[in-house]
Amino acid sequence: MKQNQWCEACYAEQKDDEPLLLDNGKETKKAHLQQMKNDKSPEEKWVQCDKCQDWVHQVCALFNGTQNYKSASFTCPKCYIKFEANPTPSTAPKGAAELLQCKLSESIEKGIAQTLSKEYEKIAEDRDCTIAQVEKAENLYVRVVSNLDKKQKVREGVSFLCV
Repeated sequence: MKQNQWCEACYAEQKDDEPLLLDNGKETKKAHLQQMKNDKSPEEKWVQCDKCQDWVHQVCALFNGTQNYKSASFTCPKCYIKFEANPTPSTAPKGAAELLQCKLSESIEKGIAQTLSKEYEKIAEDRDCTIAQVEKAENLYVRVVSNLDKKQKVREGVSFLCV
């Protein structure tokens, strides 16, 4: 167990005149210790483009380094636009409409459609025109990209509102 680090409470308990024994067997005094914060964040991971050899943050490139580390190639957004100006159906990215739906995305889309319908009616009424004359948002799609089931412990004192 490392003894070279103390929390504020344990540091305050240390006596100024008593020697402190370090992990390496040496002794030091409280006055020689340096106060530090454990707030260092790890450096952001990078991925290199296979075409132009530029480096891009993995998170900015939406590149999952743990899954794609050695098996996948990577093309940065600039090269993708440059070299894939006329993508073939196999290389073209899928649009939201082509992605699979789940019950959650269907429910959200339905709710958006109902809300927009009510708003279109209000606009038509305010403008004294028909709903057909109101400009409408088209091609709105909702897809769930990530949905993780997690179990969370609920502490005492938390109240729930069931609707």
